[in-house]
Amino acid sequence: MPIEIDEAEYKRLAALNGFANNILKNPEAAKLLEKAAKMVDPNVKTPRLDQEAVIAQPIEELNKTVAQLQKQIEDDKAEQAKNRTLETLSRQRNEGFAQLRAQGYLDTGIEAVEKLMEAKGILDPLDAAAIYERSHPPQVPSNPTGTGAWNFMDSVSDDSDKDLQKLIETKGDSDILADQMARKALNEVRQSARR
Repeated sequence: MPIEIDEAEYKRLAALNGFANNILKNPEAAKLLEKAAKMVDPNVKTPRLDQEAVIAQPIEELNKTVAQLQKQIEDDKAEQAKNRTLETLSRQRNEGFAQLRAQGYLDTGIEAVEKLMEAKGILDPLDAAAIYERSHPPQVPSNPTGTGAWNFMDSVSDDSDKDLQKLIETKGDSDILADQMARKALNEVRQSARR
């Protein structure tokens, strides 16, 4: 049974058919039309897309293989860099502790420096030792305050020192003068030791 359509409908269908044929003549547009048809009806035949998929499959697999190899190379480089860094840090640590031992640090001092390194996240033992020494300075020796038997006469070779002359005149009975001279001598020794 034939279907009748009016002339306007026929013109519209002919224009649509001509438009679709123009799309199919352009390869890229034809693929897009097949994609659109597949979206509307998953069972529709798409020869251009199927052919493109067959051609693209080995290339995609090759691209995946290349991407995996690139990732492996980057991972290997990162692992090597990490190992070099760890090796450098380990060598720095061992050399630092060896230097501290050469400077006279005992095992208890090394342990204290290690604890400080862990607590503060310090990598270099020499840096940690410097911080430890600043926070634990050596005790300052006390100044003598008592009196004792000092033989000043044996060391006197120059009579120009007034304090020594006074001490001789008082026969060592001036505690204030003796303390003052002792402090002065200790300070001179300490200052010369710092240089």
